Amino acid sequence: MRLGVHLPVADLGDGLPTAAALRDYVRAARDTGFETVAGNDHLRYASWGSPERLRALAADADGWIASGYNARPSAYAAARATLDRHLRAAGRDPAGFPDLIATVWLQVTDSAAEADALLRDVLGPALGRDPADLVHLPVGPPEHCARVLADYAAAGARRVLLWPLRDGLRQLHRCAEEVAPHLPTTDESGGADRSPRV
Repeated sequence: MRLGVHLPVADLGDGLPTAAALRDYVRAARDTGFETVAGNDHLRYASWGSPERLRALAADADGWIASGYNARPSAYAAARATLDRHLRAAGRDPAGFPDLIATVWLQVTDSAAEADALLRDVLGPALGRDPADLVHLPVGPPEHCARVLADYAAAGARRVLLWPLRDGLRQLHRCAEEVAPHLPTTDESGGADRSPRV
C-alpha cells in the first residue's frame, strides 16, 4: 500500500492557511517521502460507496475516491467488489480502474486520552458521528495506526491519503518513522515488495 498526503492540509481549528503556507507545507511534506497527489485530467468520482454512485463510476469515471471515515476496511472491500462487478458488466477491466481512500484522518499519539479526545471532541462533532464509529481511523499509538492501515491494505487498498489532524509535519514524520515500516508494501505492478514504501 502506498501512503499519500491529503492536500491541502490544514490543522482543524487553526483556520485556513495562506497560499504561501500551503506551498511551504507541500514542500516540507514531500521531504518526508510521502507522495503528494495533484490534479490531473482523469475523471475520478468521490463516493461513500452507494449502489447508484458505484454504477455511475463504472459507466463514466476513470477512478474512484473512497471515503476513509465513511468506510471501514470491510465496507471498502465490499464496495470495491460491487464496483468491480459493475465494471465487468460495462466491459471494463477492474484491474485498470484505480481507486484511493481519502479523508483518512491521522494522529499518531502515545496518549490514549489525546486519541479519545480527538475522536470525541474534534472528529465526532465535526462529522456529526458517534466517536465509536470512528475508531477504524489511524488515531492512536503507532501500533494502532499500523494495524488500521494494514487492515485497509488487506481489504485491497493500494493508496490511502492521510490527513493529519494536528501538527501535520510532525505527524507525517512520526507516521513515516513509526508506522510505515510495519505496513505491507507492493511494487509498481501490485506484487509483493520487501522494501517499505510511503
